[in-house]
Amino acid sequence: MKINEVQKMTGLSVKTIRFYESKELLHVKRSQSRYREYSEDDITILQTIKLYRKCGLSIQDIYEILNDNIDVQEKLSQHINLLRSQEESLQEQKDLCHNVIKAKGDLTSLFDYVDFIESDHYKEFKDALDAKGCSLPIQLFQTCLCLGPILWFFFNTALGHYENLQFLFIASLLVTVYLTLSWRSFIKQYKYGKERPLEGLAYFGLLLLIIIGIIIIVFSVFIGVTVLQTKLFMNDSVFLYAVPKTSTMILILITVFYGYCFVGCCLKNRQTSIDDVKEYFFIFKRFYKYIIPISFVALLIVIFNVTTVSPTEMKSYSLINPLGRTYTFEDIESVETGFLTGYIQIMGSQGDFFYNVTMKDNKTIAFSNTQTLSQYEDDTYSEIEYLDKLIMQRSVKKNSSTDGVEHAYLDQYYIDRFIRIIKNK
Repeated sequence: MKINEVQKMTGLSVKTIRFYESKELLHVKRSQSRYREYSEDDITILQTIKLYRKCGLSIQDIYEILNDNIDVQEKLSQHINLLRSQEESLQEQKDLCHNVIKAKGDLTSLFDYVDFIESDHYKEFKDALDAKGCSLPIQLFQTCLCLGPILWFFFNTALGHYENLQFLFIASLLVTVYLTLSWRSFIKQYKYGKERPLEGLAYFGLLLLIIIGIIIIVFSVFIGVTVLQTKLFMNDSVFLYAVPKTSTMILILITVFYGYCFVGCCLKNRQTSIDDVKEYFFIFKRFYKYIIPISFVALLIVIFNVTTVSPTEMKSYSLINPLGRTYTFEDIESVETGFLTGYIQIMGSQGDFFYNVTMKDNKTIAFSNTQTLSQYEDDTYSEIEYLDKLIMQRSVKKNSSTDGVEHAYLDQYYIDRFIRIIKNK
């Protein structure tokens, strides 16, 4: 095939075709008489070059793709980022031109604006926005998290708890709008991204395994702490010990911190392969001097933050006072019990039963999270009922109410027990 035919088939000029040959983008075979003989493959290469040039790729970029086997998707993704940067720069120039026109010769106010867009703070802010990017694992993970209010809405509907539906409906509606816009933006950007669907799904599966592992660690820590507290504080005279919810929150925060650092590292680089994930297990080597002491002290606070109860006294332990402070039932000032009300609770859920004891020195002990002997474990919350009887024998003041009982999710058997405790005066 002669060059004139190639010119007609590709729409490229002879000069352009010769130029591509000189840049080694095209390698044309020659006949015995030294004339160039173009093949169908050469036509395909020229049309491919023409397409890449229309995309805005440079001759060097095309050379790397054709001769160095550079990934086309990666190269185009880089080019798209460059175009976006140029587009933002052009938009800034257009906006600045409009502002100059509006200023009508008074340019003083625009000097500060120019200084601002050239400042390091503005560049860091732009870099942070550009780095946000879209990744399939992150998108799927945040979708799973956001489905909570929607599933809770249907769960309450199925159980007939219609009094909560107004708040849950609004939350579900907002989440639905967010997920719709999020997936719309994600789908629009994802097709130009570097990440392939199968890679993203595999990485999401890995992320789920990491989260499951963290959950297992959380439960293991809780079980270990409970066993240790039982060994340390439970004896023949003690029938109950209470752990404040703040201790639970501390344990959760410690675990979430470790999990956040680890998962955050895994997601920091969207190109991280599964084989490379093991390297992130050593992230804490950098900060072990700070993390280990803080975690150890927090764990000690949790372990020693316990109140034990025997038929004659209560004993409150802490890290500051590991030997404990003893209270008799005569030291109790008042008891407050009932059900949590209100949609939003920091340390519980609407309808949860609570039983708080306030001492004469203003110390308050919450008996919401308790461990007890086997004789009471077979009949849940019976230990609280027994404790309440011991306290009420001393004619202690009780502030109680059954308000919010309609929000309780437990079986009626336990709700009846709570009501007996509330009404026992």
